[in-house]
Amino acid sequence: MKPLPEDDPRLSAFLKAHRPPIPPADPALEERLLAAIATTPQEIATIDPSPGPRSRGGRRNPWLLPGAIAAGLVVAIVGYHTRPQVQPTASAPSAAELAELENFIENTWQDPVAEQPAVYADELLNQADVAAVDPTIN
Repeated sequence: MKPLPEDDPRLSAFLKAHRPPIPPADPALEERLLAAIATTPQEIATIDPSPGPRSRGGRRNPWLLPGAIAAGLVVAIVGYHTRPQVQPTASAPSAAELAELENFIENTWQDPVAEQPAVYADELLNQADVAAVDPTIN
């Protein structure tokens, strides 16, 4: 927010001209307030030391949380032990697969990336596109 201007004579004159009238003070207001306080029973204003639903902190049973944790652990352990055991389905590679793997490793050991011809940008663009970008190129 932008700060209000410190001196704005037009705004000050407007606010002074249009301010509401101050209501008249009630001379009996203080006596009425003190009388209402005096008639209020004091037990409402004091703190009740007896345990109520709010003073217990909302804990109805002290074993509820540890019991829920123990039940969760039991379910997790039983669920882990009763799940079906997945056996690896991969078998030992055959002699042909081993020979193919060995051949691949020998061929790619020294030069893992095959030599590929370089492609330049001007080969990708046709001559019309190049001339449109730079008219000095024929």
